[in-house]
Amino acid sequence: MDSVTFNIAKETIYADAYASATDKTRDDGAGELRVYYTYDESGRRITNFAGETKSWISGFAGERRRLVGIRTSSD
Repeated sequence: MDSVTFNIAKETIYADAYASATDKTRDDGAGELRVYYTYDESGRRITNFAGETKSWISGFAGERRRLVGIRTSSD
């Protein structure tokens, strides 16, 4: 491989590795829940959580329910 092609490939690999390492939303499989912050258009800080859905905190979640229907009359 010539040096020009190698440098292009090297830069792409480094950029992808950096993006993956700094991605706070990725799941590393460690069973942990991570907090990360984003900011909206007004500059307010939004707290987000990412990680495995079956982390330690899932034990505190209540029973999941779903809406079956809405009664429109009181009969």
